[in-house]
Amino acid sequence: MNDITTIKSQLAARVEPIARELFPAGQRQGAEWCVGSLTGEKGQSLKIHLTGDKAGIWTDFATGEAGDLLDLYCAAKGVPLTAALSWAKDRLGIQSPTLERSERQAPYRKPVVKNVTAPKSTVMDYLTVQRGLKPETLKVFQVGEQVAHTFYRENHTCAAVVFPFKTATDGELLFVKYLGTERPNEKKLIDAEANCEPILFGWQAFPANQRRVLICEGEINAMSWHQFGIPALATPFGAGKGAKHNWLASEWERLEQFEEIYLNFDPDLAGREAVADLVERLGRHRCLIVPPMPDGLKDANDCLFAGIPASDMAYLLDGAQSCDPEQLRRASEFTDDVLSILYPPDDAPAGIALPIDGYGDKFRFRAGELTIISGYRGHGKTEAINWLANHWMLANARVCIASFEMRAPVLLARAVRQMTAQRQPSTEYVKQIMRWYYDRLWIYDHIGRTNQDAIFEVFEYAFRRYGVSQFVIDSLMKCGIRGDDLDGQDAFANRCSNFAKRFNVHLCLVAHTKKMGSEDIIPRNDGVKGSGGITDQADNVLAIWRNKPKERAIQKMLSGEPLSPAESEAANSADAVWALDKQREGDGWIGDIKANFDPESKQFVSVNGGRVLPLLEFHAGAAAYDEDLIPEF
Repeated sequence: MNDITTIKSQLAARVEPIARELFPAGQRQGAEWCVGSLTGEKGQSLKIHLTGDKAGIWTDFATGEAGDLLDLYCAAKGVPLTAALSWAKDRLGIQSPTLERSERQAPYRKPVVKNVTAPKSTVMDYLTVQRGLKPETLKVFQVGEQVAHTFYRENHTCAAVVFPFKTATDGELLFVKYLGTERPNEKKLIDAEANCEPILFGWQAFPANQRRVLICEGEINAMSWHQFGIPALATPFGAGKGAKHNWLASEWERLEQFEEIYLNFDPDLAGREAVADLVERLGRHRCLIVPPMPDGLKDANDCLFAGIPASDMAYLLDGAQSCDPEQLRRASEFTDDVLSILYPPDDAPAGIALPIDGYGDKFRFRAGELTIISGYRGHGKTEAINWLANHWMLANARVCIASFEMRAPVLLARAVRQMTAQRQPSTEYVKQIMRWYYDRLWIYDHIGRTNQDAIFEVFEYAFRRYGVSQFVIDSLMKCGIRGDDLDGQDAFANRCSNFAKRFNVHLCLVAHTKKMGSEDIIPRNDGVKGSGGITDQADNVLAIWRNKPKERAIQKMLSGEPLSPAESEAANSADAVWALDKQREGDGWIGDIKANFDPESKQFVSVNGGRVLPLLEFHAGAAAYDEDLIPEF
């Protein structure tokens, strides 16, 4: 992850050529580069350390200014920190990984807000009298008022606070939220402009070139922190996880400038989920958890209204907890996890069920696990992967597929057939499915052998930025490992397992099956081609087998030839078997999962009367950005 900490370290390792580039009139004296001032004339006032722990640190003894190389570039060029970061990444050759995804039919729209004025009596009284905010605070955050805003979900019209979400650089309005000043039936009224780009609230009031930021839930809390003298930003969709953090995709580059990110969320379940999710995605090395508010108060606004001194709030931040390494944990921390295993809730089983009737309670794709999928060539591994990926997405997971053996359009065409249950669905149906994939499915677009480091760099990026939780590598033999390099195969499988556990995601690795005497034999755990360590590292091992004896018997029957008893039995058996020979978790069930296969739709269905059905229904006349097809925030 190329955040500011990494960039600072890499710049410090190149400090002398950078100093020469910025200040060519300077000269080296011992372990320092000396120049007259930030304007670059000859002299001794400004000194830049070239070696040791202080490499890259500079001080202008004439003015008292000091900092690191990023600060130096900002001061010398008169640019903000974001520009310095762009310069640094260009100079260091740092490029963010990219992921291909289906094109959005309609881009984010720009909000058009009408009848907005500066806060007047109703909104002003609400914000100043009831929430303790100062008029100058409202002005710097550019808060507005709508005299009569209709909250359609609640069928209620009242005066509303208008919160503008603007960019940090040019102040462009990208998103707008509304907060009602009334509480019908004690219910908070919240609304937002639809289909607009979600970003953090408060950039318009945020000081330039800050290295630390506090992220909280609630626009009023962000303004309260501001009044305490602590710059803060608020999430657009409150606490929680998953789609609640869609704003990360838009804010990713802007957040790179922060060395310290303080997270302040309510201590409820949603708040804890938000903290856990953001710590992993933003990097635990720079995240700090703000402790509970003083005097048992709920949030920063409660503290403001209660008259808590600003010094107490600063002291509170001083006590923020860093995030310990995930490998070092007290046994007692696992109490809830142990209880959930021993007493699993009926409505919340762990993992995503296998989408074949009769087997969903026997095997699940769990977070933190590595699943090996193997099988003979041509036995349906790709169809099985697509089938599983579609069902993972239907279970609200986000998926990234690295298929190094099949071009993305071909893979996606097969996936669309499975979703629609049609060999050739209508163009509008296809477009709807592809729009549905927009924020659910990413493709690692590469064919042929690839570099392992590149795979995991992109995967980590997809997890942190987009919240992807299901990953597929197809296949092991395309990951830069020779067929006879058993140690390399073992190490790669171990790396896959560690990635799944580190980020608490599920990773599926496709491996081929050894050549057997006959493909009529269902492959087993020991039939995976390559090192035995591949299956040793795995949590689950699943082999896909196509019933060739049945296919031969059907062909013989269609030609009018009589069948032997064995052939008759084969003709009435399942089209495919998914042989589960290893499962560490759950109840450890292993066995043969039988399914029929429809070649037109590429769907797998139960042998007990399973029917081919579309996984997503076609919406005739659906808009290009239909709310029914786009994930909710």
